[in-house]
Amino acid sequence: MNIYIVRIFLLKTDQPLTVENLKVFSEFELAKKYISDFCDKNKFKLKGNVDDNIFNENSRYYMYEDFIEEQFIWIEKNEL
Repeated sequence: MNIYIVRIFLLKTDQPLTVENLKVFSEFELAKKYISDFCDKNKFKLKGNVDDNIFNENSRYYMYEDFIEEQFIWIEKNEL
């Protein structure tokens, strides 16, 4: 079984994996919709490949990236 954790980093941090109040979903599409709604509400532009559903080698699926401001939003896939 997989779980999908939404990680939202809008402030610079030295410890990006220690954020509190993580959103956890049992279905990928629910996590994706949560981020899409969050980005719409906050006027963030989603990456162009958000329909590819391809996770990187670290089991991360980035939906928003701003390298200049160091802001990132991704879904992390974890197997239970």
